[in-house]
Amino acid sequence: MSEQTKNVNRLTFILYEGGHPPKYFSIEKRILRSIFFGLPTITILCIILVIGGSIYFKEIISMAEKKEPVIIEKLKTENQDLAAQINEVTLENTELKNKLNSSEVPDINILSIFRSIPGQVDKSKVPLLAIQDLEVPYTTEKVTLRFNLVNVTENNRVLTGYIYIIARIGNSIQIYPEDSFPQDDMQLIFNKGESFLTSRFRPVEANFIKTQDIVRVSFKVLIFSRTGDLIHKQIISKDVN
Repeated sequence: MSEQTKNVNRLTFILYEGGHPPKYFSIEKRILRSIFFGLPTITILCIILVIGGSIYFKEIISMAEKKEPVIIEKLKTENQDLAAQINEVTLENTELKNKLNSSEVPDINILSIFRSIPGQVDKSKVPLLAIQDLEVPYTTEKVTLRFNLVNVTENNRVLTGYIYIIARIGNSIQIYPEDSFPQDDMQLIFNKGESFLTSRFRPVEANFIKTQDIVRVSFKVLIFSRTGDLIHKQIISKDVN
């Protein structure tokens, strides 16, 4: 490239400072254009990014503020439920402790195969649970008792306890759940039944061996509270011939 072409593409500045000799500065036109056009463009882009970022984070904050009351309400509800459960367990522990320390003869007599505990009472007269959607399907080899255990307390407070089902099939007595008897003992303990916890309903299904010559089966459903009181009892009979 010739010297003349170079001079055309450059701008020259002369700086006079008092009595000093003049100073010469030169700059290429493309650099000068980059300064004049590039810096405003970068500035505008930065402003756009800042405004966009502000709007984005403002939306995030707004969404978080909208969700906050819902989250807080949910946590309050969970906390209240947990507090209620803790209170329920505390009351049950206190009641059970009082029963174990009591020498009072229990006024409950279900079957002699159940071992009574001090202070144990029959509370089944005040309904807390109900048996619904009852089914008794059977085959040549087994009989099944199937139902929903429904919580009928006010406000559906949580109920916990243990389920036993005693079946009379012909001349045999069968007990659900299996292996309920403690080792080397001929009496059942209330807390060896099937554990349950429900605020609405809880499905139950129990299977029993069926002998060939029977025409009718009977079941006795016994449900104990966590502290050993009887809270539900019901006899169910069904033809299976």
